[in-house]
This record gives sequence, structure tokens and C-alpha cells, in this order.
Amino acid sequence: MSGSGRGGGILLLIVTILAAAGLVVSYILKPSLFKILLWVAIAAVVIVIIISVLLIYVANKSGGEKDEKTAVGGKSENLNDEQNQILADARKELMSVRRIIMKIRVIDVRTKANEVCGQLDSIIQTLREKPEKIVDTRQCLNYYIPTIKGVLTHFEELDKKGQLGEDIQDKIKKFLQDAGSALTKQYNNLFEKDRLDMEVEMEAMTIGLKRDGLL
Repeated sequence: MSGSGRGGGILLLIVTILAAAGLVVSYILKPSLFKILLWVAIAAVVIVIIISVLLIYVANKSGGEKDEKTAVGGKSENLNDEQNQILADARKELMSVRRIIMKIRVIDVRTKANEVCGQLDSIIQTLREKPEKIVDTRQCLNYYIPTIKGVLTHFEELDKKGQLGEDIQDKIKKFLQDAGSALTKQYNNLFEKDRLDMEVEMEAMTIGLKRDGLL
């Protein structure tokens, strides 16, 4: 819990204790004031509860915004503006892919798609630590993330229309397997000096996807 949330909880506890103590004292010393003080105490507790809820809401919202900025690639001090933007765009696009995956009902496809997203996430995270590799890897990110998004969107639409045959499922699984293999090569290349040129592989994949009706 954040500091605001803890502060609200402590304030509620203190007011509750003071109200209870005041009621006990008034009941013993001046019973005639007990009813009035009871309503005052109830009102005070309700007000404090409302304040506490508002504090927790504001704290959670603030934390959520911070997490979202981090999730889409918040700025890193060891990267320049262009590098930060490349990774932020990639992370944001990857999040949109994950939202599509959540709609997919075929478990095998959903599982494999999540694995591929995990590989892309690892590449993006590693690039934060190896900014010198960002330019070389940009081509990979700009191809695979939108391509995976397009294929999965098409798959999900076919599923909603009831047009999802076994052949389409097999083709999607094969595509995700091939994409995963390519991303494994790209990830491993981040720790090598030579640049990995995947242009031919990407062109071949695009041709295959169009031929199979997946794009």
C-alpha cells in the first residue's frame, strides 16, 4: 500500500479510537450527551472513511499511471530520445498484441502467442541494457510485432465468424513457431558483435502468410 493509503488507514483508526473513547466517557459522566455524541462520532467516522477511500484511490491511480508509463517504455537515462521512442513504441504495440491474445479462445494458439510476446518483451528489455543494438534490431521489432498483431487479429475475427478450420489453426501455429525461432536468433544476436540481417527471412514469411491467407 502507498503512503497515502497507509495514512488514510491510520487516520481512520485514530478517529475510531477517539470516538469510542469519547462515547464511553460521555456515557459514564453525562448520559444525556451520549446520543448527541454518538451521532457526531458516526458522522466523523463516515467522513474519515470517505477521505481514506479518496486517498487510496488517488494513490492507486498515481501508481497505475507510473506502472503504465513503465510498461510502455518509460524513459531511461542511458538512452537518447530516439532510442527511448523506439522502445516505447515497440512496448506500446506489444501491449496491443497482448490485448488481442486475451480474446483468442483457442488455448494452443493463445499459449504460443503469449510465449512469442514474452520473447519480444525480453528483446526490448535487453535493448535497454544494450542501446547500441537498438538500431540494428529496429527492423526486427518493426516487422514482427505488427505482423503478429495482424495475423492474430485475422485469426480472432475468423473465430468470431465461426470460420476457423483446422487448416487455419495449423497455419497459425506454424507461423508462431517460425516467428519464435526467428526471435530466438535475434535475441541471441544481441550478445554478439555482428549484425543479424533478417530481411530475406522476413520477406519469405510475408509471402507465405499472404499465400496462406493469414494477412
